Amino acid sequence: MTNEEKLQAIRPWIDPEERVTVNFLDEQGIPYEQHDRCLRLTRDDARDFPAFQFSAGAIPVDVTVLPLALLRQAPLERGGDKPMPRARLAALDALIEAESGRPDQRLANGT
Repeated sequence: MTNEEKLQAIRPWIDPEERVTVNFLDEQGIPYEQHDRCLRLTRDDARDFPAFQFSAGAIPVDVTVLPLALLRQAPLERGGDKPMPRARLAALDALIEAESGRPDQRLANGT
């Protein structure tokens, strides 16, 4: 998976979806598109979750919002039965720096 694919597949564990739209994207005036994304939780269980697409500067971001109840259960990879890898803050900071060529101070400070 390339850095761009990883950036586009970030799946933060936020509950409920209004925290993404009302408390962040709308308040910040960030234009976005909302849609549903179907993810497999087990081999036999697939569900739709809200997803948001927007740009952070020149970096496209695709966020799928999962409920806190799934915090310890990552969805399965596409075409496989392994859980999707999760990004840690340091890994996310490194991906953003690699894409933009400069560190994001907010992430570097952990805020």
